[in-house]
Amino acid sequence: MKVATICTLLLVLVISIALAIPAPLRAAYPQHVRQNSQSKVEAVEKVDAQRGEYYYYYETPTYYYYETPTYYYYETPTYYYYETPTYYYYETPTYYYYETPTYYYYESPTYYYYETPEYYYRQQQPQVNVEQVEASS
Repeated sequence: MKVATICTLLLVLVISIALAIPAPLRAAYPQHVRQNSQSKVEAVEKVDAQRGEYYYYYETPTYYYYETPTYYYYETPTYYYYETPTYYYYETPTYYYYETPTYYYYESPTYYYYETPEYYYRQQQPQVNVEQVEASS
């Protein structure tokens, strides 16, 4: 009976802690972002539809899509997408896509697809001729 009570109390404690964790996270969310979003939504209601779409779409996402991703999408990927992939996409694949596949796709299949089947075809053809000779005789 005591073990069940202790387990129940521990379960209630774990659930209450799990439910209490998001509250500080919501409080830590920047207050000015919430206020700016609300003020921009209110400003949208005050202007006409065309201006409202422009204001809400470009000014509120300006914070999330143009300012923050300016760092992650234009500045950092400038390093990873233009400079580093210049190495990995133009220089290294030049090695792996043009030079190495030239070896594996044109030279090796030339060996395995044209020379080896000709070898097996030439080896098997006299056997077929022998069978044809036996069958005809």
